[in-house]
Order: sequence, then structure tokens, then C-alpha cells
Amino acid sequence: MKFVIDTSVDIKTYVQERDSGKAVRLRNEYHQGVHDLIAPDIFPTEMCNVLLILERSGKIKPGDADLFFRQF
Repeated sequence: MKFVIDTSVDIKTYVQERDSGKAVRLRNEYHQGVHDLIAPDIFPTEMCNVLLILERSGKIKPGDADLFFRQF
């Protein structure tokens, strides 16, 4: 199945939020070849912004924003 994802879905795989379990399952199934995931062209920019906000607010540790961005 093909899904269009946005930043709010991907960020749930790094930060525990409501429905994080569903986001992790979707990511794992993508890696298993069960699903195709597509995202808008602006996705990397949005991801950087969200990670920066999370780091500045103390919701993720300093330096984790870079690590999470490289993983996504």
C-alpha cells in the first residue's frame, strides 16, 4: 500500500507522542517492503524545523536533532 506521510508522522518515530506506536509500525513495515511511503518535497525542511523546535524546547537532547535528521 502507498502512504503519503508528513512530518508529524515521522517525528513520532523519534519522540514519544500519541500514536507513536502506529508510526513506528508503519516505518518498520516500510523497511520490510510492505508499504511505499512518499512525502512532499518540503518534507526535509519541515523535519529540520520540527527537530530544531524540539531541541530548543528540551524535548530532545542537544545533538539529537542532527542524529534524527540523518536517520530519517
